[in-house]
Amino acid sequence: MNFEATNLARYQKLGATYLGDGRGHFLVWAPFAAQVEVHIVSPQERLLPLAKGAKGYFAATLEGVEPGSSYFFRL
Repeated sequence: MNFEATNLARYQKLGATYLGDGRGHFLVWAPFAAQVEVHIVSPQERLLPLAKGAKGYFAATLEGVEPGSSYFFRL
C-alpha cells in the first residue's frame, strides 16, 4: 500500500478513524520506528503492517473494521 504525504491532509487525525462501510484508517506518528503494525484484537484478531510515509507517519486503510473494534499499535 502506498502512503503519500498528500494523503495526510485527508486523514489528519492520529489513531483510528472510521470511514464507513467497514473500513478504518489508522495513522501513527513514529519518526524513529523502522516499522509499525496495527494489532486488531476484536472482533477478529489480525496483525497488519502500516505503510511508511513522509515525516515519520505510518498509515493504512483496512477493511473489516467497525466502530468499537479493539486495537493497539506495535512499534
